[in-house]
Amino acid sequence: MNVDGSNIRLIAAVSDPNYPSISPDGRTVYFTASRDGASATWRVSIDGGTPEFVTSSLDRVTVSHDGKQLAGIYRTTDGTLFLAVANISDGQITQKFSPLPLTTQGGVVQWARDGKGLFFTGAERSNIWFQSLSGGDAVKVTNFSDQTIF
Repeated sequence: MNVDGSNIRLIAAVSDPNYPSISPDGRTVYFTASRDGASATWRVSIDGGTPEFVTSSLDRVTVSHDGKQLAGIYRTTDGTLFLAVANISDGQITQKFSPLPLTTQGGVVQWARDGKGLFFTGAERSNIWFQSLSGGDAVKVTNFSDQTIF
């Protein structure tokens, strides 16, 4: 598709793809789609083709600025939600952060510009939080009490 929205074309036939994230080089689209009833992360070339499975149980992914990692919401088999980071090369989860009031019904995850942390919204979706990749507790960045921001 062109920047102005013209020349729309299908790059992959996928039922219910969600939350696309484009690689820094602009050549690959990562997205969430169901696999056997659970969220999974897939990728496809911007030129089109067959989607490739990347990792399971990671939803709402965003690609790191260096194109080597994904961050998103990770769901364990018991339904607990974590903020997590995975390698793009093998799909392995490399970091999980303390369970937080996250939801796959709303909210977003985004890399910090310096690549050293993640910004995200929680279940209440009215505030932005920051999680350092070096660990520790997430820090509330905003303190809104009356509006949903996403």
